[in-house]
Amino acid sequence: MRFKKTGITVLAAVLLVWTAGAAFAGSKVSEIRHWSGPKYTRVVVDVEGPAKYTVNRLRSPERMFLDFSGTKLGSGKKQSVSVNDGLVGGIRSAQYDKDTVRVVLDLGGDSGYRVFSLANPTRVVIDVFKKKPESPVKPVKTITASKVPVKDSPKPAPVAALKAQPPNTAPEKSSMPAKATPPAPVKAAKPPAVASAKMAPPAKTTKRPAQAASRSKKLNIRRVVIDPGHGGRDPGAMANGLKEKHLVLDIAKRVKRELEKKGGYEVILTRSTDKFLELEERAMVANNKRADIFVSIHVNASRNRNVRGLETYILNLSTSEKSLEVAARENMVTEREMRKKRSEVDFMLASLVRQDDTVKSGVLAGKVQTSLVTNLRKRYRGIEDHKDRGAMFYVLYRAQMPSILVEVSYITNKDESRRLRSSLYRSRAAQSIAEGIDQYFKEEPDVLKLASR
Repeated sequence: MRFKKTGITVLAAVLLVWTAGAAFAGSKVSEIRHWSGPKYTRVVVDVEGPAKYTVNRLRSPERMFLDFSGTKLGSGKKQSVSVNDGLVGGIRSAQYDKDTVRVVLDLGGDSGYRVFSLANPTRVVIDVFKKKPESPVKPVKTITASKVPVKDSPKPAPVAALKAQPPNTAPEKSSMPAKATPPAPVKAAKPPAVASAKMAPPAKTTKRPAQAASRSKKLNIRRVVIDPGHGGRDPGAMANGLKEKHLVLDIAKRVKRELEKKGGYEVILTRSTDKFLELEERAMVANNKRADIFVSIHVNASRNRNVRGLETYILNLSTSEKSLEVAARENMVTEREMRKKRSEVDFMLASLVRQDDTVKSGVLAGKVQTSLVTNLRKRYRGIEDHKDRGAMFYVLYRAQMPSILVEVSYITNKDESRRLRSSLYRSRAAQSIAEGIDQYFKEEPDVLKLASR
């Protein structure tokens, strides 16, 4: 009788521990990364599991913080990181209570910020600006999260709660890469001061380091950033025994060589090997290097194996089904998600970029598309011109210069995949892209006049 009672007690204790663990079934802040650019600083919080968070701002000293509910802090991670770039003094993280992680950014002055979520892998992105960005468009839709109980803390502002899937760890032989969700709007509250006894003291903010000049005007050097899409664990489109990531890296390297042969160009690749880059990192390369233009290179794919041709895109809120399909694939989200995101504020704001960059991006896209079609038609049959068009490409969203995305043929079309397999075809495509870029810069004075109208 006594033995039975002891056994029941042990079993009850085991069940209690298991139930407590299952009840939490929470997320984990695994890493915090940051980059400093000439106009903004980007902080990325990597989360394993769903990211439910609230955003608040405090004054004297200036700081903002995110509270992640149902979340634990990854063991062995730094509690404090010094940035000191003039916008962000430091980044601090702590287990605020048993199921809330608080991440604090010490701000330099009256900085503005924007927070949004991405998926696969789950991460929360904070962009801190030199001054608060204007928001001429009101959010169309706001999804509110459940309230987070925090001790001695103000009532949090509601923000987007993203149901994220686990990070993509599948081998490269999988059919397609995981999908990432484009940015969703977050409005920060201005609460009263809260106790910060559990946090380290704020890091001191120093002057932002001087950035390198975009180019030497005396030498008239044009700085071009070429972005080979996908890479590493993200193979891009796969068909007919080919992977997009390998094809576009080869084409990008050839474009670099062609431009450098022409002289007067400094060409930078976002990746020169088969490595994975987050979408948000790619435009940051161009921004940090103060590039004159940003060109992202991809190959196309379609469920219809008969579709073929060449396309060049700029960023805009296109409503065409074709543009949605292509943008969904390159943004690594579903077409349903793209339709939803089309109406949300961050992409609406993205379409309100400076008018001169919009015009120049259109001219650049036209030059590259015309060069590709004209040159390849001289040597190949069936080259279809899908024109230059607009779509919601996240990789172009943060680029602070004229930017385009080039789709070089369809990997899913038998004839075009055979051509893409040929180094001669890839070389001719690269020569055509380089020629289009060169034509754009040769006519730059006229482009500037057009943009100023």
